[in-house]
Amino acid sequence: MVTDYLLLIIPSLAVMGGAWWAGRSGQPQGARRRLLLLLAGAVLLVALLAALIWFNPYGRSISSSLAAFGLLPVLVALFVLLLNRPAQWLGLWRSDRLLLSILLILLLVAFGWLYAAQPSTFWLVVGLTASFGVVWWLGTRPGLALPMVVRGIALVCIFLGGGGWLILPGMLAPEWLRIGLSIAAGLSMVLCIFLAAALLYAALRNGLPLQRRHALPRLALGFFLVLGSAYYILWDGIWSSAHARAFEDHWPFAQFLFSLLAGLVIFFLLRGRLRLAGPGFTVFVTAVYFIALSAGWRISAFAITERRAERLEAALQAYYQDQGQYPAQLGDLTPRYQRLFLPPVVVSVGGWCYQGSGDAYRLGYVSGEFTYSESEFFTQIYSQSGDPDQGEWDCETLVRRLQAGGILY
Repeated sequence: MVTDYLLLIIPSLAVMGGAWWAGRSGQPQGARRRLLLLLAGAVLLVALLAALIWFNPYGRSISSSLAAFGLLPVLVALFVLLLNRPAQWLGLWRSDRLLLSILLILLLVAFGWLYAAQPSTFWLVVGLTASFGVVWWLGTRPGLALPMVVRGIALVCIFLGGGGWLILPGMLAPEWLRIGLSIAAGLSMVLCIFLAAALLYAALRNGLPLQRRHALPRLALGFFLVLGSAYYILWDGIWSSAHARAFEDHWPFAQFLFSLLAGLVIFFLLRGRLRLAGPGFTVFVTAVYFIALSAGWRISAFAITERRAERLEAALQAYYQDQGQYPAQLGDLTPRYQRLFLPPVVVSVGGWCYQGSGDAYRLGYVSGEFTYSESEFFTQIYSQSGDPDQGEWDCETLVRRLQAGGILY
């Protein structure tokens, strides 16, 4: 896997090396020439990406081609740079209309080939370019109010859909709700990477020495954005460890590509030694995510669930001592006996199984035994007193659904 990461950065290193050499060679690099080179490079990269997918011996899919994945951040970075120069485009259209028209036609042909090779990769390039462009504009405009709002929304999505510290949807909640939260958390993590990169560039674009009043708040906000988004990776490690997944299968591969893309844009836009902030950003983000994944891998979801069940059991007993009976539902414990119900985290569906009436109660959750390729689910009773027989448990219904397959856990 380390070799795979090294192979992915070869196109980016080649492009950065060429840009660094051009900047130090002393040759004049006018705006017109730079724009034409960027556009020609984009045409060649789109065609090369389409060819790598079209002639892929494992099938027409980017997912089985490291070379294609390595081209992706370079290609999107070029498009972001091209879209960042609207005034230069207008001037180039006036002075080199024929040449520009030829390049644009060739770009459309290359995009058509890419779409024919794999439509999902075509839309991935378009979606990443559009999303990065919008987030870059948000992060580099004057003021921090809008980035702060975006940060808050993104982190809320990550904390709701990316882990088990907060309350998850109920165990019988619609599948679309849980999938939607998971998608929102993943997209928010990508947004955090892009926004942190934009804030870093905005802090450094005026050169050294830094204007502290302007730069330090942006650097701090970007730093906490990366740390906050690492929460998603932390819980990916916890779930993966509980379900006996392979550690290598959950390396932050996609996040590395996104940070590489952002680092390339920073590298191209800054000058001199400040360009090193681009690859430095990629290294920092990747390191934070690796640390988060490793930390999550060492945390036991079963132990977390036991501790939470112990606190819930203590609240039930306190209620019984005061009221002389067990609550009919767990909601009766709030807010006096239990302010927040942290869910069990063996499976990501969430929710406690509880039945209670008079002197009897039963508390449990859905657990399981997992190997890399197989899983077996069952209802784990944590504590019980008497026989509160009130029909079938929600947990029993969920276990049947999990055993039947087709539900994320």
